Amino acid sequence: MKEQKQNLIYYLRLLYPYVKKDRGLLIFGLFIMLITSALQLVDPLILAMIVDKSVPAGDMGLTLRYGLLFIGVVLVSGFLSYLQIVLLSRLGIKVITNFKSRVFEHLLKLPVDWFNKQSVGELIARVESDSERVKVLFSDLSIRIIGNLLFFVGVFLVLSLREWQVTVWILPAMVVMIFAYFFLIRYLAKFYRKIREKYADISAHITDYVQGMPMIQALNQEKRVVDDLRRSSHDKYALEARASFVEYGSQSLFSFFLNVAFIVVVISLTAPKIIIGAATLGTLIVFVEYISRMMWPLMQLSENVMQIQRS
Repeated sequence: MKEQKQNLIYYLRLLYPYVKKDRGLLIFGLFIMLITSALQLVDPLILAMIVDKSVPAGDMGLTLRYGLLFIGVVLVSGFLSYLQIVLLSRLGIKVITNFKSRVFEHLLKLPVDWFNKQSVGELIARVESDSERVKVLFSDLSIRIIGNLLFFVGVFLVLSLREWQVTVWILPAMVVMIFAYFFLIRYLAKFYRKIREKYADISAHITDYVQGMPMIQALNQEKRVVDDLRRSSHDKYALEARASFVEYGSQSLFSFFLNVAFIVVVISLTAPKIIIGAATLGTLIVFVEYISRMMWPLMQLSENVMQIQRS
């Protein structure tokens, strides 16, 4: 049962009929996600207003109001994040329940000859383990992918409105980084496809060996079984180790060099404007905060896509 190489859109089209019935729940969860992403953009702006308005004016009352507003934004954002996790987790459970039911109904209609040609362990691994990963896609991964994408776009919009001249200098480097992540994902996809095949193969063998343990012991084949599983596990480990080294090593390099480079560029461009009064210190705070936060969702987006590749 070797899997065919298909893209993400192909698999999402196959899964859409299972989501269609509960699309209202999905839309409401995505709406809450949109609000949450917008609220995450607000707190750096509140800090900027404290620095630019209340502190120079020496107005403690205004500072207190901004502080309470900041706390309110954090609390509301946390509550909505919890709510969207609950909603989309319910959607994931409904989808996977329907998904498993349809798979079992299909298996019951297949002829006996087909089962004679298939490994029982691999069938169980496909139905149980793989379907559980589909549930993760509709609960945890969907939240992070869409949320990170919305936040990334929102950061660029706010920065462009705040100081578009500085944003223009950052944009080319971000484009280069996006393409670098794209090629990294394409490169790692072949590793994760092989890892999925190894995982299914190991799960199938373990299930078969457990079911046939009396026969294995009767024929004194324990050593052969252990050697077989050890060899398969070592092959899977070697693939995972190489993929993880490339993935996390690249993530660390991108994060270190580009994060530092962006902050240096922002300070170099905004510091002279702050000195002559053409820009405010709050603007610098907003850019530094957003750049630090913008790197994280971009890294998370690539990590989320790689998790889908693993699934």
